Amino acid sequence: MKNGGEIFLTSGEMAKHGYPTWDVGVVMNEFAAKYPDQVVAYVKAECEGIDYWLKHPK
Repeated sequence: MKNGGEIFLTSGEMAKHGYPTWDVGVVMNEFAAKYPDQVVAYVKAECEGIDYWLKHPK
């Protein structure tokens, strides 16, 4: 956007058409190897949040 980019479609507009967009989580291998429990906890929490959102869309 800073260099003259243009937004042609937002996640909000996609959701209005029935196509919600999602987050993408990335973890470096070194971090995952050092903190595996935290990575698992994060993924579980993310999934619980998505499940809640799907069951309670309002």
